[in-house]
Amino acid sequence: MFTLYNAALRGFPLDAVECLRDTGTASGGINKYETTIFAISSGITKLSKVTAIPLDRKLYRGLGGMVLPDQFWRTFSECQVTIKISAPPTKGGQHNNADLEKSATEHSKEADKVLEGAKSILENSLKTKKQKILFSKEMDVEYLEISGSDPAWMYEAPILSKPKREPTYITFRLSIPMTSGDFNKDHQDMLISAVENKVASDLKVTIENISQKPADFRGGVEFGLMSTTTSKETAFTYSGTDKKRGTIFEVYAGRVDIGASIKFLSQYPGEDEFLMQPLSCLEVFGDLRVEYFKDCEVLVVPLRVNVNLKGVTVEELKERRKGLHLAMVKNLREELSNDAQDRIYALTQFFEKEKESSGTAHPLEQNAIRMVSELVIQITQEFNAYVSKHEETDAADFNKDVNYKQFISSAIEGKLFALTKLKIFAETVQEKKEGHLHLEGNEVLKRIKDQDLHGFGKAGVESELKTGVRGFPWADMENKQHILKLGEWGWLAERAGAVAQNATGSGVQPMGKWDATQRNKVKETLFKNDKLSEICADEGRKLRFENNWNAREIAWEGDIVSQFPGAIGLVLSGCTQLNKLVLKSPKLDLPSWKAIMSGALEGVSTLTSLNGLDFYGEVRAGTRERIELHARGRDVVLPVALLMGRCAGVLTTLNLRGSKDNRLGKEEADFLAKELACLTALTDLDLRDNEFSDPGWMNIAAEFHKLGALAKLNGCKEYEAVRRGGLDKVQLSGVGRDLVLAMAPLLPRSASTLKNLDLSKNLVGPSAVQYIAPHLVGLSKLVTLNLICNGLGGKVRDVYTSIVGIRTLQDVHLSGNGVGPDEKLQIVLAAEARHIKFWC
Repeated sequence: MFTLYNAALRGFPLDAVECLRDTGTASGGINKYETTIFAISSGITKLSKVTAIPLDRKLYRGLGGMVLPDQFWRTFSECQVTIKISAPPTKGGQHNNADLEKSATEHSKEADKVLEGAKSILENSLKTKKQKILFSKEMDVEYLEISGSDPAWMYEAPILSKPKREPTYITFRLSIPMTSGDFNKDHQDMLISAVENKVASDLKVTIENISQKPADFRGGVEFGLMSTTTSKETAFTYSGTDKKRGTIFEVYAGRVDIGASIKFLSQYPGEDEFLMQPLSCLEVFGDLRVEYFKDCEVLVVPLRVNVNLKGVTVEELKERRKGLHLAMVKNLREELSNDAQDRIYALTQFFEKEKESSGTAHPLEQNAIRMVSELVIQITQEFNAYVSKHEETDAADFNKDVNYKQFISSAIEGKLFALTKLKIFAETVQEKKEGHLHLEGNEVLKRIKDQDLHGFGKAGVESELKTGVRGFPWADMENKQHILKLGEWGWLAERAGAVAQNATGSGVQPMGKWDATQRNKVKETLFKNDKLSEICADEGRKLRFENNWNAREIAWEGDIVSQFPGAIGLVLSGCTQLNKLVLKSPKLDLPSWKAIMSGALEGVSTLTSLNGLDFYGEVRAGTRERIELHARGRDVVLPVALLMGRCAGVLTTLNLRGSKDNRLGKEEADFLAKELACLTALTDLDLRDNEFSDPGWMNIAAEFHKLGALAKLNGCKEYEAVRRGGLDKVQLSGVGRDLVLAMAPLLPRSASTLKNLDLSKNLVGPSAVQYIAPHLVGLSKLVTLNLICNGLGGKVRDVYTSIVGIRTLQDVHLSGNGVGPDEKLQIVLAAEARHIKFWC
C-alpha cells in the first residue's frame, strides 16, 4: 500500500499509477487515496513532535538504483530582461504653432493606434505549454512566441510579466536561460530584432533592464512520503548496488525537520524507520561523495530537508473553521475598541467646536464624555458576552455550513449592534443642549443603555428608543413600505379591561399614553411615507389608501376601523386635502370616536362631509345653529356630539332623539351631561327615545339649570314655564318618563302656588319614585295629584309617605299602578284618617 500511496502522490512509476486506475468505470479515474494520505500525514505531524532526534542527527535513504535528475547535480542560471516598446517620435516640418499642435494631435492618435496594435499582437503570441517537472508531473508554463524555431532560448521564452500599456510605451519581462554575463550584446540585438519583426511597425524596441536571478539551489521536492532510517547499512542495502551503482541520501535531521519514528508500527522494527511528510524540500548540502559497500560504489548525497510544515492534522482541520472564526472575533473586538475611541474623540471635537463658537465650555461636556466612555466599557462587555457562546461551541459545529454562516453573521452583527448602540447614545447626548445630564433623569438615555445588543439589529430601533414608542412599524415607514401594519401600537389606552391590559402587558405603550413629542415623531415618520397604499390588520383585513396623503375621499368600513381607532385617526390626520369621509363600523363606540377625532378629524380643516352629514364642516367650524340628527346613525351622532361644544354660542336647536338603530346609552349620557353644560344658547333640546338609564339621564338633567335659554325639552313647550316656577297647575300627562324625571326637580319652584299636578300616563315605573317623591314633599299648596297609569307598583307607599304631610291635599289618583288589594286598603284607611281621598 505504501507503494500505491507514493504512486498516487508522485505520478510515478507509470505501472504503479496504472494500478490505481478504476477499470470498472467508463472514465477510468485514478484513486488518489486523498483521505487515507491525509490521515497518514496527520499522524506523521503529531508523532514528529514526540520523536527523539538520532544521536548523530543523521538519517539515510536508499534510492534503489535511481539516477538523480540534473537539479541535484548543478545549479541553473537565469536572467530577467525588461523590454520596452516606445511610440515613434513626432514628425517635424511644420512652420507655425497651430500646425505643430494639429500635427502633434494627429500623431498622438496615430501612435496610440500603433501601440494598441502592438499590444494586441504580443497578447496573441502568448502560449501555454506543459513542462515536466518530475517524472509524470507537469505544470503549465506561459511563454511568448517571438521568433521561429531558433534559437530555442528565444523561441519559447517564459514570460514573467505580461505586456502592460502605458501612455507612450509598452513593457513586458522575459526569462532568459543564461546568466546576465552570458547574455551579451549579440543576444540582445537578436532579441530586439525579433521583437521588432513581431510587432511589424516603426515602434522603437529597447532593453530597459537585465537582472540576474540567484542560482544557489540544488535539489528538489519529494512529492511522496519519504522513508528514512537511522541505519546507514540498511540504507546501503536499499541503495541499488545490485544495479551496479547505488545512491543514498544522508539527511541532517533537526528538531523540526525530523519526521516521525514509526519503529513501533513497522513490520520491520530493526530498520528503525523515520517517515517524512509529502512535499518535503530536499536541498543538496555540501559535496557529493562516493563510499563503498560490499565492494560496490555508493554515491552519498548530503541533504538538508525542510519538511512540509503547512500540512495540518485531522484535529487541526476539524478546528480550522473555529480557529479562523475566533481569530475574526478577536479582530472584531479590536475594531470595536478602535471605533469606540473614534466616537469619543468625535464627541470631544464636537464640544471643542461648541466652545469655539460660543466662547465658553459646554456645561454638559464632562458628564457627556464620562457617560459615553462608560457606555464604551459596557458595550465591550456586552459584545464579549454576545460572542462568548462561540468559544464554548464544539469545533464540529463550525464544520456545518449552516452553523458556520450563522456564527460569522452573529459575530459581525454583534459588533455592528454595539456600534449602533454607541452611536445612538452619543448622538442623543449631543442633542442635549441645556439642563442636567444624568442617566437617572433621562428616560431616552436609560432606554438606550438598557437595551440589549440583539435589539439593535431591529430596523427602526433608533426611533423606537428615542421616542419610547414600541411596536410601531418604524422600519417599514422609514423604508417607505406600501403597507402599514396595525398592531398593539394602535390600541387605545382609554379602552378598558383586556384591551388596555393586553397593550401594556406586552411592553407596548398605548397610543393614549403618548406625549406630544412621541405623537409628533410618529406622525413625522408616517407622513413622509409617500408610498403608503394599504393599512393592514391581522387575518388579511385591509383598508385601501389610494392617492396616499393627497386623498380627497376615503371610505373605510368594517371592524378594523373600530379595532384600531387610534391608528386610523393618526393616519387620517395626515390627509390634509380630505373633503369626504365615510367611517362605519357597528362597534364604533364613544371612546373609539374620541380617538379618531382627537387624533385626526378635528384637525383636518378641509373635511366637509362625514358619513353623509353635509353640514359637518359647519359643526367643526362652530357656526352651526341647528343640529337635527333624529334617525341618524351612531356613526354620525357620536362624532358630532364630540364637536358640538364648538357651537356653544350659536347652537339653538339640538335634536339627538333616538331611533330603532340609533339609541345612545349610559356611556354617552355621562359625556353629554358635560358637553350640554356649555351650550348656553340652546333653546330646543330633544333627547327622547334613547337608553341613558335613570342615573345617566339624571346626570344630564342635573346640567339643565345651566341652560338659561332652554325653552323646549323633548318636545314639551311647558318646560320653560315649569323652570320659571310660580304655576298653580302643571299638566304633564303623557309627556314621557324622561321628561317627568327631568322636570320633577323643577316642581319646588312652584311650591307655594302649585295646586294641581298631573303626571299621569307616563309609565315611569317603580324605579322612578326615588327621583320624583322627594320633590313632592315641599308642595305645600297642592290639592290634587294625578299619578294614574305609571306602573308604580309597591312604590306607591313611598309616594304616600312623601305627600301625607301636605295639609291642603285632598285627592290623589293612583289607579293603574298595579297596587295589591291589601296595600290599597292600608293606604285608603290611612288617607281617610287624614281626610285625603286616595283613588286606587
